[in-house]
Amino acid sequence: MDLDDSTKRQYKLYESIEELNEESRVAYLEELELKSDGDRDFQEQILINRLKGNYTANDFAPSDTAGDEATHRARRDEKLINLTTKLNLDMTEHDDTSTSVEHEETANPTVLDKDNIRALIAKMQRELQETKDRTNFELCQLTKSNELLAQRNKKLLSQLLTRKTQKSRQRPSHKSSPLSTTTYEPSRSGGASSGPGSMLNTSTYHSDVGAIVRKWKVEFNGEKGSSVDEFIQRVDECRRLARLSDEDLLNSITELLTGQARLWCRQERLQWNRWEDFCIAARRCYGIDRRYQQKLELEAQRRTQGRTEPVNHYVYCLLTIIGKLAEPWTLQRKLDLLHNNMLPSLQKQVPRYKARSIDEFIELARDAENLHSAEKLYQPPIPSNLSMMPETAWDEPEAREKPSSTKLASLSEPIDDIAKMMIELD
Repeated sequence: MDLDDSTKRQYKLYESIEELNEESRVAYLEELELKSDGDRDFQEQILINRLKGNYTANDFAPSDTAGDEATHRARRDEKLINLTTKLNLDMTEHDDTSTSVEHEETANPTVLDKDNIRALIAKMQRELQETKDRTNFELCQLTKSNELLAQRNKKLLSQLLTRKTQKSRQRPSHKSSPLSTTTYEPSRSGGASSGPGSMLNTSTYHSDVGAIVRKWKVEFNGEKGSSVDEFIQRVDECRRLARLSDEDLLNSITELLTGQARLWCRQERLQWNRWEDFCIAARRCYGIDRRYQQKLELEAQRRTQGRTEPVNHYVYCLLTIIGKLAEPWTLQRKLDLLHNNMLPSLQKQVPRYKARSIDEFIELARDAENLHSAEKLYQPPIPSNLSMMPETAWDEPEAREKPSSTKLASLSEPIDDIAKMMIELD
């Protein structure tokens, strides 16, 4: 009977065990169980448990009734086959339900012959090969997918670079756009460059910024009566629309100044690196002083609403004056002044405590203004003597009690005329 290496190994273990007596055999098995941790395979551990639990020492001892050694070995082989079958059953207890039938068939001692073992090994090899083939196929598919993704990413990157290159090349020409640029390289010696950008230590200069700035039609001469804050605010609004940088705006600032303000700018120009530097210097030189602040605040206190002035115009004009003051006012102070300087007829209809913001104050004031306008447009009802349906008309009580003076005059005049005629006839 041809057996595999594992079974032969078990035979060798049994031969060494059966040469011992019962006490030595049990002691050897216990010692072998202690030493089997990490040094023996799973089959040997189960074998030890089976030997100690289900078989006695006499089961493996030589039989006294045996005629020869061959008969003894034949019986021992049969016992070993049965033991191997039970060991295989213990090893397959944790397998999946899909393979339970196959393991039950292999557990039958009648089918554990050479052909069945070879068929089982061949089947396992086929399953292993199929698993390898399936794994290789999935790996090939994943590899192809990765290659396709890499090609697509490469294509997208090339398209992105192409678009960036096209955008960088599509710069507006000098004739078509006022924002065309001319580049000047800064001096290598560390000194000022000869190009226009040397004033700000920059390498880019917009050649047509002056034309853009002149179209704003904003000027400041620095004379009395001109507001530097209004000028700065207007320039900020225009530069945001034109998207000019600080350097471009400072390079063209002389196009916005006239008179003594231009002379002042030429003297102080080299000290400004940002637009904010110019604003600070301009307010320091032409800004509002303390005395002017006092006069401006007094003007805000005296600014009242005109008799025919709309509420919106009055509110925003007064807020503009308050906004020019150096020290900002609180919201409550603004609302108090707006309410106090409003028309008295509107103050009666707009309670101060109801307005908690500028928008609420304007809304309440406009409602009162509409009611005031409606009062002016009021017309009394048609009297009954002029109505086509007198029963639906309404006469005021005063009109009912007082007789018409014109009618009395018309009645007295004919009587006087008749009396005069009678006197003349007499």
